[in-house]
Amino acid sequence: MAFCSYFQAKITKRDTWFFVATLRFNEHLAFDRTFDKAEGIFEFFVPTDNEEAFLLFMKQHEKTGLVSNIIQLPNRLLDPTETV
Repeated sequence: MAFCSYFQAKITKRDTWFFVATLRFNEHLAFDRTFDKAEGIFEFFVPTDNEEAFLLFMKQHEKTGLVSNIIQLPNRLLDPTETV
């Protein structure tokens, strides 16, 4: 069984609505959700086949200042001590 790649990034709070809309326009690119609302940190579950396209999407938004601190981490849902 394959698991998604896991990323986190900081999204500019005032433009969160725009970022989410553009991400969802790209169907099946990634599943997103807020990880830390106070800090504007989102988490992304990305199918491995979409990883290259996802990173391109994120880098484009990073250039505009909408996204920062894109990091790939171990998928936290694979940790049995982690809560969802």
